Amino acid sequence: WYQRRVREMEGNKSRRAGRCVMTVPSHLKTEEEVRNWKKQQRMIKNRESACLSRKRKKEYLATIEAKLSLATQHGSMLASENTRLRKDAESLESENKLLREALDRLNYLASNISKNGATETSSQTDTAS
Repeated sequence: WYQRRVREMEGNKSRRAGRCVMTVPSHLKTEEEVRNWKKQQRMIKNRESACLSRKRKKEYLATIEAKLSLATQHGSMLASENTRLRKDAESLESENKLLREALDRLNYLASNISKNGATETSSQTDTAS
């Protein structure tokens, strides 16, 4: 009460407007003028707040879009690498199959040679005796 009285005496009209204290210009005389002025000030603050909110939203969306772009590029890169690796695995499997078949043929020939060599050696020892 005392502080309000002192302010009135100084000609400085400070009034509480919601959470903050606004200094009301001294040229406003009636309560209606003060009310209209406060309403205008509130509207100005709301516009500024909305503008700031829209700006933050645009920055957020830009950040999200950049992250999405990077993730999409990374996904595409991984998909192409996966395709390449599948083709490599397929060619290695077919090469492995060919090598196994060749090994089987060599093993077959080696076993035939050793059998023929053993029979020839035994027949040569039979004829030599």
